[in-house]
Amino acid sequence: NKTLYDRLAGRGWDALVDYLEMTSQEYLFHSLHFVENHDEDRAQHIFGPEMHRQAAALIVTLPGAPLIHQGQMEGWREKLPVQIVRPRTVEHDDPALMAFYAKLLRIGSDPVFRAGRFYPFDSGIRGLVCFLREYKHRRVLVAFDFREGRALEATQGLLSIPRSLFDDLTPAEYRVRDLWTGEFQRPARLE
Repeated sequence: NKTLYDRLAGRGWDALVDYLEMTSQEYLFHSLHFVENHDEDRAQHIFGPEMHRQAAALIVTLPGAPLIHQGQMEGWREKLPVQIVRPRTVEHDDPALMAFYAKLLRIGSDPVFRAGRFYPFDSGIRGLVCFLREYKHRRVLVAFDFREGRALEATQGLLSIPRSLFDDLTPAEYRVRDLWTGEFQRPARLE
């Protein structure tokens, strides 16, 4: 899915939100998403360490298949065209990045991400890319603040989700668990 990659690499957040909203689920489910490959520069170089993690988390939680390129999880920086059998330089692995990927791939293997329905929405907050994933009556909100925390700063962490995504639920409080930390957050109120 080169279009997705180009939106990420070009930091076209509004275009990325539009793309996710306008692209059919069927197309996304049959796509291979990536943040680096043999034709592109390394994710560490293009995105930097923090955005690399966010971009990787995005491709793993989208419908479709994530492509993890040789050396991507280790944080390698040398571009490896297909003509090169082995790297020209010896690079040191980034243990923190490797731990991040191990956790991300464990979370991303959940059926909600591999088989669940996909509901992208425009949060109205520039730089915030959001969607819901749903599988067997379980819903997961996925939100990426590609502005390094500044996208949600103005809203004090509050996010408006279109009511149409919860039409089948009655107003009540729900327990919210952070999939990354495993911690339960204060109850969320659906109104």
